[in-house]
Amino acid sequence: TSFILIQSLLEDRIYVLYRLYSSVNGSQLSLETLHRSYTLMRCIKDLTNDGWIPHLLSKDLITSTHLRNKFIHYSFIGLEHYDHKLSDGFYQLFRSVDKLIRSNS
Repeated sequence: TSFILIQSLLEDRIYVLYRLYSSVNGSQLSLETLHRSYTLMRCIKDLTNDGWIPHLLSKDLITSTHLRNKFIHYSFIGLEHYDHKLSDGFYQLFRSVDKLIRSNS
């Protein structure tokens, strides 16, 4: 359950950063609209292309998105892979994106 919690929090931070980014660029998108209309990958790529996310962090976020999809789609098998290391990796990404939000707001 810790993986699902931190993965959800990380996604939220990415969408919050994207909302901040879009407001600076003249759009007032609600988080609901972002979640419905923008994929996580699109948000990461847009934020990276405009310099809001460093390329190294972007690479890690894209990898985490692939991992998330893999673990969620195969969650009925291999539950032993949901370990502390996996959750801690997502937590570190969460802290990095949260730091970007605080530095841009």
